[in-house]
Amino acid sequence: MRRRLAEYEFTIPESVLEDPFLAYRWYDLMRDARDLYVKSVQEGVPKEDARFILPQAVRTKIVVTMNLRELKHFLGLRACERAQWEIREVAWKMLEEIAKNEELRPIIKWAKLGPRCIQLGYCPEGELMPPGCWKRTRERWKGLLSAVRED
Repeated sequence: MRRRLAEYEFTIPESVLEDPFLAYRWYDLMRDARDLYVKSVQEGVPKEDARFILPQAVRTKIVVTMNLRELKHFLGLRACERAQWEIREVAWKMLEEIAKNEELRPIIKWAKLGPRCIQLGYCPEGELMPPGCWKRTRERWKGLLSAVRED
C-alpha cells in the first residue's frame, strides 16, 4: 500500500501509513481536494483562489538561493532533530547534495555545515533533545565527511 500511495502528488506521513484504513481515508480526502481544485480551475476560478482547497500535504518543488552564511544558519536550525521531520529531511538532503560535489565537499567540514550541535560542539537544546540525538547526529554528519578527502 505504501508504494501505491507514494506515487501521488501529495505526501502522507509514515505515521499515518502505518494504519492502512487511515491512510486510505487520507488518500481519498486528498484525491477529492485535488479533483475539486482541477474542476474549479476548469470552471474559471483563478488558480490562486482555487489553491485554497488544497491540503498542506500537496508536494511542492522549490528553488532557493542562499549564501554560505544563510545556508549555515538554515542547516543549523533545520537539520536538528527538533526540527519538523519534513524540513529536516530537506536540510539533510541539501547536505548530501553538497557532499556529492567534489569541489564543494570540503566546505562541509570547513564551515561546519550541519545542525547547531555540529557547529557549536555541544547541543544548545539541552534537555529538550531526545535521548541519543547527539550521538546519532554526529555519526550522520561524520558519514557525510567520510566522502571528504583530506588534502
